[in-house]
Amino acid sequence: SELQRKLATALVAVGQFDAAISALMICQQFDPAEPTTYRQLADIYVKQNKLDAAIEQYHRLATAQEQRQQLDSAIIALDQAAEL
Repeated sequence: SELQRKLATALVAVGQFDAAISALMICQQFDPAEPTTYRQLADIYVKQNKLDAAIEQYHRLATAQEQRQQLDSAIIALDQAAEL
C-alpha cells in the first residue's frame, strides 16, 4: 500500500533499514505487481551493501515493469542490476 511505502521512506531516512524492509515486504504481499516497492527494496539493499539482494529486487522490478509494458524502464532496471 502507499502508506507502507511512505512509512518505509521515513524509516530509511532515520536509518531503520530492517524496519523499512519489513514494511516493503508487506507491500509486496498485497500488491506484487507494484514496481515502486522493488525499487525501494533494491535501493535499501544497495545502501546496506547487500548486492545479491539488490540485484534480485532489480530483476523483480524489471519483470513487474515488463508486465506493465514499461519496457524502457525494465531495461533501465536490468542495467542497474548489471552495474552492481
